[in-house]
Amino acid sequence: MLNVKHVDWLNMGLLLLSLLLAVWVPFHLFLFAYAVLGPLHYLTEIKWLNTRNYFVLDNRWIVCMIVVAALASLTHLLSLPLFHGFSANPTLRASIYVIKKSFGYLLLGILLFSIALTQLSGVAKLGLALLMSAVGGYFMVKYVPIVGVLVNVFVPRLIHVYLFTLLFMIFGNLKSNTPVGWITIVCLLISPLVIAYLPLNVLSYPLSKEIKQNLLESGNKSLNVSLVRMLKVTVAGDWLFQSLVSIRIQIFIAFSYTYHYLNWFSKTTLIGWERNISKREWSFILVVWVAAALLYALDYKTGLVLLFFLSYLHVLLEFPLNVATIKGIFNHCFNR
Repeated sequence: MLNVKHVDWLNMGLLLLSLLLAVWVPFHLFLFAYAVLGPLHYLTEIKWLNTRNYFVLDNRWIVCMIVVAALASLTHLLSLPLFHGFSANPTLRASIYVIKKSFGYLLLGILLFSIALTQLSGVAKLGLALLMSAVGGYFMVKYVPIVGVLVNVFVPRLIHVYLFTLLFMIFGNLKSNTPVGWITIVCLLISPLVIAYLPLNVLSYPLSKEIKQNLLESGNKSLNVSLVRMLKVTVAGDWLFQSLVSIRIQIFIAFSYTYHYLNWFSKTTLIGWERNISKREWSFILVVWVAAALLYALDYKTGLVLLFFLSYLHVLLEFPLNVATIKGIFNHCFNR
């Protein structure tokens, strides 16, 4: 069995491997990691969160996250040809439009509500907290536009796979306090700077039409566009696939996603998530995982749409854990 020191060395190796692969094949690596590593991560983490009561005091309110994830997945599901007949219905189209326009409010509201879930119990208190979270989320997104961008574009993607992974590692190493662990954390922290100054050649990253289409279907265009705007970089032409800035962004995205997944799988002996999965549950997880991978291989867009609910749900269900991690780091640093 691996001890903390061995896991730290493994994590260091996985971080370097993820970075090297991301530099080599950033676009292909992201698509592979998202389709193959992603579903197994969602399934095993959701099961582990369930065994830990989702890190909340009253898990009945987790249904709120399930509802939001279902609403989000509905807007994607109707993009499939099979459901075009439904999406042509004026009432349904109007409802989908309202959901899409409201999603920033919903997501921020759930994030705020997750803070209450880690601190409060009781129907009255949590009902009031849910109402306040919804109202607070609405006004924050409506009157502070950058909040809407951060929540809608960055929270389910880079903040989830990069920032929260970094925070989990910091919290874990505050307890184990190993030198290799801190070195790995520093490496993850400076990885964006390393990627920003790597000597790259645009011609080294040719892409087929199929790969470009799959990348566009993945929904990460909004992330790339938002990052370019934040960096205030001037782009022109087919910059999304054929510019140095887009390649550096994609390297960072591919690296963050790949290491996020591999970091989870490497922590089995430390947090013991695999010990709470029965043989029957493992069989179910593996069947769903293989089916998901085959679905992505047959048609990447269909795989994205049908797996979106699982992907989005695991992000929402992790919010209370994110809150608990930040609180744990704060308490360790300031309440010793």
